[in-house]
Amino acid sequence: MERSCRNLAVILSTAIVVLTFAAAVCTAAVAAGGGDLPRQWQRWLNEEVFHIISGRERELFLRLENDEQREQFLAKFWEVRDPTPGTERNEYREEHERRLQYADETFGRGSVFRGRLTDRGRMYVTLGPPQNRYDFPNQASLYPTELWFYEAEPRLGLPPYFYLIFFKRFGAGDYVLYNPVIDGPGALMAQGNPLVDKWTALRAIDVNLAQAAYSYLPTGGGFEEGRTNLSSLVLLGRIEQVKEQNADATYAERILAGDERVTTEYTFGTSELASIIVPLADERGRCYIDFAVSFLPEQVNLGQYQKKIYGALKLVTRVGEESGRTVFSDSKDIDFDLSLDDFDSIKTRPFIIERRIPSVPGSYNVSVTVRNEVSKEQFFVAGEVTVPPVRAVAFGAGQIVLAQDLAGLKGADLDLVRPLQFADIKLVANPLNRFSAKNPLILHCPLYLPPERRLEQPAEALVEYSIVDARGEAQVNGTQAIPKQAFSANGIFHLFMRWPLDELAPGNYTAVLKIDSGADDEPLVRRADFAVSAAALQPPIHLGKAEFDPDSPEVLLALARMWQVKGYPDQAEALLAPMAESSNLSVGQRAELAGLYLELERYEEAVKAVEAQLIARPNDAVLLRITGLAYFNLSDFGRAAKLLQRLLAQEGESTEVLNLLGRAHLGDGEKEKALAAWERSLELDPGQAEIRKLLDDNR
Repeated sequence: MERSCRNLAVILSTAIVVLTFAAAVCTAAVAAGGGDLPRQWQRWLNEEVFHIISGRERELFLRLENDEQREQFLAKFWEVRDPTPGTERNEYREEHERRLQYADETFGRGSVFRGRLTDRGRMYVTLGPPQNRYDFPNQASLYPTELWFYEAEPRLGLPPYFYLIFFKRFGAGDYVLYNPVIDGPGALMAQGNPLVDKWTALRAIDVNLAQAAYSYLPTGGGFEEGRTNLSSLVLLGRIEQVKEQNADATYAERILAGDERVTTEYTFGTSELASIIVPLADERGRCYIDFAVSFLPEQVNLGQYQKKIYGALKLVTRVGEESGRTVFSDSKDIDFDLSLDDFDSIKTRPFIIERRIPSVPGSYNVSVTVRNEVSKEQFFVAGEVTVPPVRAVAFGAGQIVLAQDLAGLKGADLDLVRPLQFADIKLVANPLNRFSAKNPLILHCPLYLPPERRLEQPAEALVEYSIVDARGEAQVNGTQAIPKQAFSANGIFHLFMRWPLDELAPGNYTAVLKIDSGADDEPLVRRADFAVSAAALQPPIHLGKAEFDPDSPEVLLALARMWQVKGYPDQAEALLAPMAESSNLSVGQRAELAGLYLELERYEEAVKAVEAQLIARPNDAVLLRITGLAYFNLSDFGRAAKLLQRLLAQEGESTEVLNLLGRAHLGDGEKEKALAAWERSLELDPGQAEIRKLLDDNR
């Protein structure tokens, strides 16, 4: 396993993009671009904004032809990042300059580099100060080491909690960023009893340091004592990608095109949308997380072109475990347009975006970001959910969902699933939880009872229900008996209630359910707040397609990835095996299938999953990556080297591929070719100590 992890670390696979902060990235960047620029602009590009400029912005800046364009670029570069446009201060720029100054003063001491260009400096400027920082400078068995602990902002796309380690390799030089997979815990150890394993030795120094040496994600990331894993590589790749989220580069494209009407584009601070997030297990034995976000037209700026009103939204969804590991993420574009007359007739109706996410049982953090591509506004909602098992194991009740209507489904409609669909009923969501006295209120709550208890006495469960006003007085109350035999074979019963609101005065209320199993279980209480208005309730406008086939390859691949990330490879393989024999997968789906097999260390299956596609597409870079890495791990070094050489021809030179190619040549007995590959890699990035050592050891 350890050798496989190290091999995986040196190439980008389709499943995990590994982008590391090597010690000399900044130096290499100076040499790689901007050589023809005046010195002041080289310094600005490679030292002042290196940490925050996106790849696309950098590329466009290097194509600008004169200082006038560059000055315009510089002004817009800061303007699009200003969190308070229209004011005199740019808080983002002030904070960035403060971090640069601190990094230079703190991390540049005794270094040949400016502090901002050291590994510690780059992480400090990119992520800000850590919440906690621990120093281990004088441990006899440990090289000088620092442990940083971060609580990250979810908008950065990072886990909520993670560690970073910096150490002096072999006890000398600058502090460099430690990589749990590439370096391994042994790189931190100066000396020690060879009979004591590294985990035990590090734990004797500090338990948090020991944890971080194997996994940067605390109590997560598939962490096992004394065993490294790939979650740290994913984290380092995401940190590298933080700067790609800073701004849209459209302003730079307009400057390059000579467009004098360059307009500012920026993302406002997060605003709130009304939302509901609901976990559930259905009667078919599947688990989902449903969510709905709602907003009024005046909450989101729309565009107008000629006689059309148009909107362009991007929905970004992430589901992560409590440890911070991401088990599901994707983004969808939602575009729509309306005539002026149509818009005038619906402009008081709420827009709703609904989504159903395939899931597996467990506790998760769900975040939903709605980005308005027209106005560059951003909306963010988040919640914590616990997805129940498909078969009830204890008496329980789920979350109350309040809706303004429901629709029955039948026939072909039942072959697909939709958000807030329970059996053959689809709820019409109302995340605002504001209802009209002229319409009944629909309430849904799933109840759970282990199937073996369906025949116990008493044979009924009892639900006491009420609507309580703001003073705590019940305005509606009653009871409903539920026969235990009404629960499904998996122990699920969907409780639906319809309550008239016409006798309630406008105001705030709470729906209350008290559920008694009739046995020795503690009664359960569920509550949901809502408001009643005298005005008529407007039907929502649904944006985007929400229904999908639960047995589609896309869904099964998502579920397999969840099981794999959560550490259940058997469940993942059970889903993947029939897919490998299917002829209905697209090339992209086959590549994803192979990528999952790579992560599961099923290298032969990875090759079989895409070998036919590689014959048909012999120069496809993704397929070359997958098969090259798989053959390397199968010790078929000759075939791996051929595939990696073709990959270089398609994508150009990169240190990751050259380094792995060198290892493949060495394994195939081609030492001279291995040395040539590593020498070329060092020309691209001279700061690779491990590769330089490999080169010296094999000369």
